Amino acid sequence: MKSINQIFKDNTSLMDEPEVQKLIDYCLELEENVVDNNQVIDQTVVLKQLIFEIVNSCSDLIEEDKKNQRWPNDFPQVDFRESIKNLEKYIRLYCDENYINL
Repeated sequence: MKSINQIFKDNTSLMDEPEVQKLIDYCLELEENVVDNNQVIDQTVVLKQLIFEIVNSCSDLIEEDKKNQRWPNDFPQVDFRESIKNLEKYIRLYCDENYINL
């Protein structure tokens, strides 16, 4: 994307015109909105990934517990209390690193 200065490099005096200045201001505002929107989209993608990882981990724990119930001598019992503590720690750390206040 070209900058405003690049667009008017051959005739910078046009930038002093009131109508052009209004157009420049409008373009700058739109550019800010596009950047903000991209940041929101990026955060949404990351949050979806985080939720996906949590759901998968929960599913894995439930599967491990089922195996333990079926074959108690072959598979260790799942410590759900410890798993929940780890999940909470993971979420809090993620929030701290990404400046999310819960």
